[in-house]
Amino acid sequence: MGALVQDLRYSLRTQARSPLITLAIVLTLGLGIGANAAIFSAVDALLLRPSPYPGSDRLIHLRERNLRMGWDEALTSYPGFSEWSRHSRTLQEVAAYHSSPVNLTGQGDPERVTVTWASDRFFETMGVTPFLGRAFRNGEDRVESPGVVVLSHRFWQNRLGGRPDALGSKVLLDSVPYTIVGIMPPRFRFPAGDTALWAPLRISRQMREWRPQKWLRVIARVHPGIEMEAVSRDLEAVVRWQQEQHPVEYKDIAITRIPFREFAVRSSRAKLLGLNTAVALVLLVACSTVASLFLARASSRQSEIAVRRVLGAGAFRIVRQVFTEGCLLAFAGAAVGLVVARPAIGVMTRMAPEGSSAWVEATLNLRVLAFVCLLSVLTTLAFALAPALHLTKLKLVRSLRSADRSVGGEGIWRAALASCQLAMALILLVGAGLLFRSFNELMRVDPGFRPQGLLTLSLSLPSSKYSRLAGVRGFHLSLAQRLGRIPEVASVGMIDSLPFVPGYVSQVELSIEGREPTPDSERRKVRQTVAGLDFFPTMGIPLIRGRLFSSGDLGAEVREIIINESMARQFWPGRDPLGSRVKWGADRESDQPWREVVGVVGDMRHEGLESRVQPEAFMPYLQLESPRRSMHFVVRTRGEPLALAEAVRAAVWAEDPELPVSNLSSMKELVASSVSQRRFYLLMLSLFAGVALILSAIGVYGLLSFNVSRSVSEIGLRMAMGAQGRDALLLILGRAAKLALVGLSSGLAVSLAGARLLRGSLFGVSPLDPVTFLSAVLVLLLLTLAAALIPALRASRVDPIAALRIR
Repeated sequence: MGALVQDLRYSLRTQARSPLITLAIVLTLGLGIGANAAIFSAVDALLLRPSPYPGSDRLIHLRERNLRMGWDEALTSYPGFSEWSRHSRTLQEVAAYHSSPVNLTGQGDPERVTVTWASDRFFETMGVTPFLGRAFRNGEDRVESPGVVVLSHRFWQNRLGGRPDALGSKVLLDSVPYTIVGIMPPRFRFPAGDTALWAPLRISRQMREWRPQKWLRVIARVHPGIEMEAVSRDLEAVVRWQQEQHPVEYKDIAITRIPFREFAVRSSRAKLLGLNTAVALVLLVACSTVASLFLARASSRQSEIAVRRVLGAGAFRIVRQVFTEGCLLAFAGAAVGLVVARPAIGVMTRMAPEGSSAWVEATLNLRVLAFVCLLSVLTTLAFALAPALHLTKLKLVRSLRSADRSVGGEGIWRAALASCQLAMALILLVGAGLLFRSFNELMRVDPGFRPQGLLTLSLSLPSSKYSRLAGVRGFHLSLAQRLGRIPEVASVGMIDSLPFVPGYVSQVELSIEGREPTPDSERRKVRQTVAGLDFFPTMGIPLIRGRLFSSGDLGAEVREIIINESMARQFWPGRDPLGSRVKWGADRESDQPWREVVGVVGDMRHEGLESRVQPEAFMPYLQLESPRRSMHFVVRTRGEPLALAEAVRAAVWAEDPELPVSNLSSMKELVASSVSQRRFYLLMLSLFAGVALILSAIGVYGLLSFNVSRSVSEIGLRMAMGAQGRDALLLILGRAAKLALVGLSSGLAVSLAGARLLRGSLFGVSPLDPVTFLSAVLVLLLLTLAAALIPALRASRVDPIAALRIR
């Protein structure tokens, strides 16, 4: 212990003698360790933190798989779920659920919230009990039962101020009263973080027997001690029983299971681990930089170490001293890293896409602290190993000659470290470049409309209040007129499926007059959309040919549709579709009315910029024969769209003060949010690549500055023999070029092999995109030469007489 204390004291004195180098080492390590700690906190929240649900290793998701259609995650019907629960012998509890947005009133301003409708054993299956109150009771999922609801902890805090007397009060969901009976613990957020309330499924007698509608997700808890292989065999037996009882409905159907943990993290796992790999490369670059600085310090201490060796210090004693200094610096860097990590987590949380649960729950905890300690040990080994090995192999006589200033074996070590820095920086730069090129290609995609100057809002009319077609239509048309009277509003349109807003998608099969029916494998399927009068000009969707809808459509005998270009090309290749008639459904003899194509408009991307354009048919809102209560409005403004948000909300509440307004935002924001995840990971990887570039430049600069300082005599001798300043300049730049060639060659080889891993994250760009690779190589080459320029200029100005006198 006394020797260790002595080593620590000596290390402190050594660091104090060169405070600038010490500060540079600590800050470099702090930056690398802090970035790793911040990313690891998200990995911990997503993958390592214990589940808040007891026995989560026995929780599984069940899903139907349609073998014929190739659907891997088909939902199931209520009868299917009920049969899984009754006939399975390995499942202790089985619960079904689905989520949907509803209008909430009765507790402050009207609001659109997400409700998870669940079977009565849902909370028992999850293994949790409410924080306050109770869960559902048996039988409360029947239509005739009184409505009850359980609140999320966040909703209780934000909406009701955390009042305990909220239990027993009522809220209105789509104008139907529900009694608050429970409040969940803070960490319970299943199935998603935006769930505000849980309510029992309200299953009618018809729904209990209707198999065609598959709308439920199912989660189950396995009996203790049952192996998962036994569960799979049990589920196969249940499917065979269903196929025997209902051969038509369950033909080519299988049940698959997926562990609950995997189901919860599968969408974020790969990208988060990719970021973790990238930030680990940053730490390696930082360690290489620190190792280079350590070697420079070791070079200046050769005489000191040689004296200690002569006086009897063994190799182990020298190595221990070096590693003690390394540990001291590494743990100082870890302390700085923890200081850096906390605000870094906050910044990344704010930048992360909405709904990224890993960043919402990321925090510094004991596991993160243990990870930082482990990093400190590993970084000590990484940057102190080379100096330690170098100092144990000193030639004592040569090292005792203080006048000998030639470059020793540490020069090879430092050159290798600088090459490794350039290689790792190139890997990060290529990854960031590919993501940037992909993002740039994505942002160049035409969405099919003009998002500038568009304000959007969504409304859903409760069926209890708006049950008839006339009332629904009257509300929508009256609101459209009211919105149109707002100053700065140019036009108003309506649609039942707004681009870039998740929601229900209606797809129908198509029969075309005069065409033979198509085989099952070639069904004519199109997207069915309802649009109001001024929707197309408001959105800026071009009319290709024909005409748009008009007010005369109301009461017209001819049913009309407008189709997009993709539908025209697919179903009428090389022909004019105007005047053609179609019918919904594959049966041309059905009682569905024939609909005439009156116009063709440009394609519009609904699901996002990278989504495929589908054949789409638009029906006029005025010809609807049943109420369409959920509609989206688009408002074309003459100025800033969000400046009219309050006026638009006031117009809605003037029509119905209990109606919540959702998705009130500019269309530009909706487009931007559709690429927010790509933007986030691009920014993160670009940041890491930038840090790696800076550290690599520092490493190259430090190496070449060291070489110049140790080669002053050599350069002076060359000049004394006739060499010019430019020759010395070219000498140092040549060394930099050789350094870059070695580093970039190895980095390029690894990048070419690893770029294919990014294939799933790229859009419109090949993983082996030559432009990206050449640009990355050129940037690093120029950076290397720029870092070498100052040492090279210093070498070109060496005074031969002074240099020879030094020698």
